[in-house]
Amino acid sequence: MPWASVVAALAGAGYGLFRRRLPALVVRPVSATQSAPTRALEVLHSGLIGDYVAWLGVGVAVVAGVLALA
Repeated sequence: MPWASVVAALAGAGYGLFRRRLPALVVRPVSATQSAPTRALEVLHSGLIGDYVAWLGVGVAVVAGVLALA
C-alpha cells in the first residue's frame, strides 16, 4: 500500500486547492473538524508568494532554534 500516501496527499492538495468550488456537502464536515490554530493560520496566510517566503523563513528559524538548543 505505498500508493495510499500518494492518494492521500493528492486528495488533501485537491481539497485545499478547490475547496471554494466544492459543494457545501463536502466542505462543511471537513471545516467543522479543523482546529482553531488551523483557522488562525488560514487568516494569516493569503496564498501570495510573500507569505510562502515568510513562513519558510519562520520554519527555518524554528528548526535552527531547536537544533541550537539540542
